[in-house]
Formats: sequence, structure tokens, C-alpha cells
Amino acid sequence: MKSLDQIEARTPISSLPFVINKSGSYYLTRNLVTAGATAGITVSADNVTIDLNGFALVGGGGAASGILAPGAQKSLSVRNGTIRNWGNGAIQAGGSSSCIFERLRVLDSGGGANFVPGLVAGNASLVTDCIVTGGGGPGIVVNSNSTITRCVASGNFFEGIICGDNSTVLQCTASNNSNTGMRVGSYGTVSQCTASGNQGDGIIVGAGCTLSDSAAGGNGPYGFTADFGSTIRNCTARGNADGFLVKGGCHLIGNTADLNRDIGFQVNGGSNRVEGNNATFNTGDGFSSTQVNQHNLFIRNAANGNGGISYHIVSGNSFGTIVNLTAGGQGSSTDSLANIIY
Repeated sequence: MKSLDQIEARTPISSLPFVINKSGSYYLTRNLVTAGATAGITVSADNVTIDLNGFALVGGGGAASGILAPGAQKSLSVRNGTIRNWGNGAIQAGGSSSCIFERLRVLDSGGGANFVPGLVAGNASLVTDCIVTGGGGPGIVVNSNSTITRCVASGNFFEGIICGDNSTVLQCTASNNSNTGMRVGSYGTVSQCTASGNQGDGIIVGAGCTLSDSAAGGNGPYGFTADFGSTIRNCTARGNADGFLVKGGCHLIGNTADLNRDIGFQVNGGSNRVEGNNATFNTGDGFSSTQVNQHNLFIRNAANGNGGISYHIVSGNSFGTIVNLTAGGQGSSTDSLANIIY
């Protein structure tokens, strides 16, 4: 005969509020609802796993958190369920490290005067397969050295996804947030992501980042913005106010800016390399570098149907021969670095 601990070694959570002050594994037995302003589950121990077990943790809309780690806890995991209607955020674990949050649906949580995020994780954390929508602050916030994968942040009343330095965002979507869709600190990686309909920029990355294979459409000021020394590769910006903005020492390669409401590629600062990109049907300039003596380089680009100047490049910057093929036929230039108007 097996003991009860051998059959189910985890500790059940059957009512709120609930305090965890001992390491171990915990699970919900049913949907839990609170009407008070006290945190639903408070975690004051390291090495804790909470399995929502497919159930919901529901707040009363007051200034309380669904799951709160008030100190510098380590190794907190929360998975598999719904957390909704918590005014002080669904999960508040910004001081914790090595967290894993997975397969969660976070709804209508966060906000207040300080724009509290819906889901917050500390340093060196992983957030995967989560949906965060309808919050009164940012959707997902993680500190440095963290990874967010296959998540959705939509309809939040601030930024959708925010990451600290040295972080990775992979296969995520940020849409219809009232500020920037995604913001990643320095030395980060963003790949295979989508940012659409955000009132701020689509995706912003800090210095020394790599941004690739992503799309930004219908966002506010810019589809993509990259700080110094970053690379943007194989990305598409369509229908934003401006397509791309880089600030110095960046490499733009193989990208598309189409139907943006002003400039396709705006190149500020110096020593940027702009190569093999396509600017089409933007209302303003296709490629713009209007700061003198910045030593930016433009080669092998193509522009068509833009309302402003196809290549608005002032003195002190370098570029391959500009060949105009708008009348059809073959260009006469033998310059292998030529930029094309077609």
C-alpha cells in the first residue's frame, strides 16, 4: 500500500489567501476567488513550484497581486492556468531570480498609478507560452539575462513586453498596446516576432542587439528602432509612421520598408551600413541620412514608388552609384555596389 504522500506528494491550495513559507510543490484543487485586497498566494521561500492545474486564480479587482514574491526568492515556478483581475498584477516576482512562468493566461491585471505590469519576473528567468492581455500597465516585464518565448502581449495599457539587458525574445507577438510593443535592453536578441497596432514603436532594441526575421505593422512612430552597434536583418516594416530608425554603428541588411506614412529607412548617427534593403511606396523618403559627415554607407539597396527622395543622403556619407531604372531597361552602371531606383 502507498501512503498519501507517495500518491500525491504536492501540497494542495484550496482557499485564499495562502502563504508558502516552505520549499516544495503546490497545486490548486479548484478555481479560487478572493474579494479582499490581500495577495492571493504569497511566496516567501526558495524552490517553490505552483501548478494552477488548469484552474483560475481570480482577484476582486483591488490593489492586490495574484501571486506575490515579496523578497529575493529563488527558483519560483508557476504554470498551467489562468490568473485574472488582480489590480497589483497577476504575478509580482521582480526581486526573484531563476523563475519559470509557463502556459499561463494573465487577464485584466496590473495598472494603478504606477502602471504595475501584469507579469513580472526577476533576473535570469524564463517566460514561455503565456498570454497577457487587457492589463492596466505593461504586459510582461523581465529583468536581465532572461528569455521570453512564444508569448502574446496584447491590449495592455502601456508596453507589451519589456526585457532587461542580455535577454532574448523569440516567436512572440505584441499587438494593440498603448505604448511600445516590445522593448529589449542592450546585448539582446529578438527573432521571429511580430509587433502590430501599437501606439508607440513596434520593436525597440538597445545597443549591441541582433533583431531578425520579424515584422512590424501599423505602429506609431517607428516599426523598428535600434540603438548603437545593433544589427537588423530580414525584417519587414509596413504601414508604420516610419519604417526603421538606427542611431549609429548599426548594420541594416535585407530588410523591407513598405507603405510607411513617412520615411522608409531613417539613418541617424554615424558609421551605419545599409545594404541590400528595399524601400517601396513610403510617403516620404525611401532612405534618409541627413546629418553631414557621418560616414554612413549605402550599397546595393533598391527603392520604388516613394513619395519623397529615393536616396536622401547628404555630404560626408558614402554610397554606391544611384542607378535610375524607372524608364525600364538595363542600367548603364558597372558599379557592383550600385543603389537602384526602379
